[in-house]
Amino acid sequence: MKIHPFNKFGRLENLSRKLELVARDRWGVTDLQAPFIPLLDLNLGDLGTDYPIRVAAALRRPAIEIGAELAEALKEEGIEFLVYEGFLNVRLGCTEGATKGRINPNSLTPFAGYPPNSIRLILQNRSSRESRWGMFRRAAMLGLQALLIKVSSKESSLLVLDGSGKPMPDPIKNSADFWSAVTKLTEQGVVAKKIAAKELALIVSAQRTDLTFLWAAEEVWSQTEYKSLQSGTELITQFGSAAWLEDWGDERECKSTTARIQTYPLDAFFLLSEPMRGSDIDGNILGTNQRANIRWYCGATLERINNLISKGACPLAAELFEDEHYRRLVLRATFMLDFLSYGAQRGQIWGFLEVLREILDGVNRVVNDPKFRQDLTKGQADPKAISVIQLVRQALEQLNTGA
Repeated sequence: MKIHPFNKFGRLENLSRKLELVARDRWGVTDLQAPFIPLLDLNLGDLGTDYPIRVAAALRRPAIEIGAELAEALKEEGIEFLVYEGFLNVRLGCTEGATKGRINPNSLTPFAGYPPNSIRLILQNRSSRESRWGMFRRAAMLGLQALLIKVSSKESSLLVLDGSGKPMPDPIKNSADFWSAVTKLTEQGVVAKKIAAKELALIVSAQRTDLTFLWAAEEVWSQTEYKSLQSGTELITQFGSAAWLEDWGDERECKSTTARIQTYPLDAFFLLSEPMRGSDIDGNILGTNQRANIRWYCGATLERINNLISKGACPLAAELFEDEHYRRLVLRATFMLDFLSYGAQRGQIWGFLEVLREILDGVNRVVNDPKFRQDLTKGQADPKAISVIQLVRQALEQLNTGA
């Protein structure tokens, strides 16, 4: 049985089992999982599953029809399902009152994640269509993934290799040495993708790991040598588009930015991994104490919260999901660990960065509100606001960007 890649991240286990039973009893479909995971686009729902798509593929029927039938089969549960292009989504909140049909947050399955024992990250050597600047961005995403692995999967062993199978310095413990090694790789000659695929096959066969990630510039998975690896290991290829990899300033700007990387190596992982392009990438941000430096922004925000609010228990009240003023921030903070783990174990870096920045911007808007500050000084602060800030604190404490 092929396990769903996000099955271990499922957050509504009881609802998942009910969907799987419906599919089994109605269509005889088994061996498919229905994990509900947090959504990045909150306009589509809070959590969702692609289960209708997977069932539809097995039955050779339209996914949107399968989604509608699954929702209809569970209508007695009182859940308002959102069927969107074959996805089955739900929202969290109170189960009574004006928002009937939402899932009570108390139904959430505690986050498990099940970190793998071993993870290998491979930085493919330059391709024939890539400049040395593009490779710096790939290296940054690999480095940020390494940081997230260290944070969320402390028991996982990590091995970082270049495209020829040679070990590279630890991106976190020896970040300056890592960037020095990357610089040398960018100055070497290019490697054709067929040769790169053959080298990858040798690397994978030489040592087994639970997860292998290839941060590549070109689609080496179209090569026969790459396809043959799929049955031997869980191999995941991550890449940025050629336009994104290359477009982060002119020659002078790129040289200026890379010159600062060695001094601020951890900051560079965040800056060069951002989905920004062109002139939006400002190398002067590295090492500065400003909002644009997301690593500093994270640490400064956590320090600010600690100075304002004493630590305390933070029960997850359903009412927090009904307050439109705080709802988005509550959702992001509640599922921060999920997106962090997606970045670590699935290489989904951009989703993690988007959620982190939303959390930081959102909580700073709350604490910057003059009325909140006045009420806090008087000891009359809104209990909801305090609960939300406590929730954000817990989320930010999960990420130690000063590793």
